[in-house]
Amino acid sequence: MTTRRGSAVLCALSALLMVAACSGPYAGSPEKLKKPVKKPMPDEAPISAVIVFADDCPVKFQEEPGKAMQQHKTGKRAADQKTAQADELLDKARATTVDKDKASQTADAIAKLRSALIDDPYHAEATYKLAHAYARARRKGCAIALLGRLNALEKYNDFAGDAKRKKDEAETDPVFQPFRKDANGALNR
Repeated sequence: MTTRRGSAVLCALSALLMVAACSGPYAGSPEKLKKPVKKPMPDEAPISAVIVFADDCPVKFQEEPGKAMQQHKTGKRAADQKTAQADELLDKARATTVDKDKASQTADAIAKLRSALIDDPYHAEATYKLAHAYARARRKGCAIALLGRLNALEKYNDFAGDAKRKKDEAETDPVFQPFRKDANGALNR
């Protein structure tokens, strides 16, 4: 009787396994899902944009007038070309969203504009663009010194018209907004 009972149990077990093995993935009752616990949002730290400007500038604008006038006459064309190239670099830097490219192009523009002012120390456009580039690079001291240089150029009859136009442009340029009072002081406005 044991063999009969053992074989009956074995048959029942094998039938149960076959039914369980043949059932699909969606057979049986679904699992109960738990609702997620609602957690409060973490407190966000207040975002405060602190822009640090460099207030120092080691540049001195003292050249011999006779030598500088000669440089102005011979280097004006080269200064115009370098200023145009620097202006393109500043436009590219303004348009890009990659900070590394923006910094690189601004630094290249500064180098071009400094070279342009070596060629023609009385070039009002290069002086203004260099002040603009320094303001973008957060070099407040150099930007203000160059705006003061524009003010000094206005005293010479040969450069007064260009210097006045650039001073008017600097007065409305938003790049000088973080230090507008100092910039207007350098422009005597």
